[in-house]
Amino acid sequence: MEIEVENGGSDYVGDLVQQRVEHPELAPKDHFFPWHKPRKHWIRRNQWQAEAADLIAALNLSDKRRPLSYLSLPGPDMLDVRAMQQVCAESGANLRFVGFMEGGLDAQTELNLSLDEVMRMQGVDQESTVILDPLQSLADPKSVGYARTMGAASFDIVNIDLCNSIGAAPPLDQQLGCYDAIRQLLDFQRRRRPADEPWILFLTTRANHGRINAEARVRFFDCLLRNARDHAEVDQVIRDELHLDQSALSAMQAGPVQDDSAFENAFAAAVSKWLLQMLDSSPPAGTLRLLASSCAYSVRVPGSRDMLSLGFFCQTVHAPARDLAGLAASVEQPVQFPSEPEAAIEIIRLIPRLAHVDGILSNPDTYDTVTLEASDLMRSARFDADAYIDWALSQKENPKASLDVA
Repeated sequence: MEIEVENGGSDYVGDLVQQRVEHPELAPKDHFFPWHKPRKHWIRRNQWQAEAADLIAALNLSDKRRPLSYLSLPGPDMLDVRAMQQVCAESGANLRFVGFMEGGLDAQTELNLSLDEVMRMQGVDQESTVILDPLQSLADPKSVGYARTMGAASFDIVNIDLCNSIGAAPPLDQQLGCYDAIRQLLDFQRRRRPADEPWILFLTTRANHGRINAEARVRFFDCLLRNARDHAEVDQVIRDELHLDQSALSAMQAGPVQDDSAFENAFAAAVSKWLLQMLDSSPPAGTLRLLASSCAYSVRVPGSRDMLSLGFFCQTVHAPARDLAGLAASVEQPVQFPSEPEAAIEIIRLIPRLAHVDGILSNPDTYDTVTLEASDLMRSARFDADAYIDWALSQKENPKASLDVA
């Protein structure tokens, strides 16, 4: 089968690298990485797949015969795309995806194999592709990633699964930071998404203050502080739910941080507020709400919530023109969304209640069940399932082994 991997490094938009993937007998892989842990599979199943299934039903994609449109940052194993294909097949919908990936030659070789496998799966649209460029390329109008993304109608699900913090880079740094790429995506979705078609944004990010650029931290916290200063009801919910007043937020903004747990909650609120204000910044206005499937787990120390896996249900308002002279017939006005402060309040109320994945998986039966389910997905990506189960059980028996990434 001949597949196409788009070469984002080319200076020519649309330049394609065509590769014919042969299928010799390959030894099962037995080297595992942090994103292979059972807790990541719990998120794939209970957040990504569960929310995708609900969205497919809400959009009636099966009856419309429209594929689920999905943008993500797949690794060379393409586990997130495989998981999306599963839920689409179960829901009677097809899948069309665009992925962004950067990596060395070994990663690209593995990607070629994985992409060929995925493209052969039931219901995968043959227009799907993976672009060999980082997400940051979306900020460059001359890039392949920009052209391919802008060529889509819109995306049903955008999954920005970061290993580091969204705030790791200085503001305005288009090479290292993904701020411009995310703004570009939100603007794209806001302008193109039909008002009657909600969409989902997943964001995985470190919340450890040591991983966040100092100037970026100032600007993220500004989003929250301005809301608290301008709206007494927002200030009150921050006090009630996050147990922080404006002086405490200002101290966190400036550093050093004295209370890591409080900072992690405040950063989750600040990032959510940043996304909300971008959607609501200009017409057509949009809004978002934090999904109850949002969760966290530990990287810094056991019990911390410094890796956030957030999900947002997003909508846009497209208001029809109104004839104030009364010459044209009146038209039904769109349903009004919550105001920006009201939406912020609902987000902040949910943040302290995020499920802690490590706590859930501390139940041995739950851990074993998730491990077995994950082994099936790993097998589909040419991993040794028995070796995976042994490795996953070693992670359970050595809690410190889980305190790295993913």
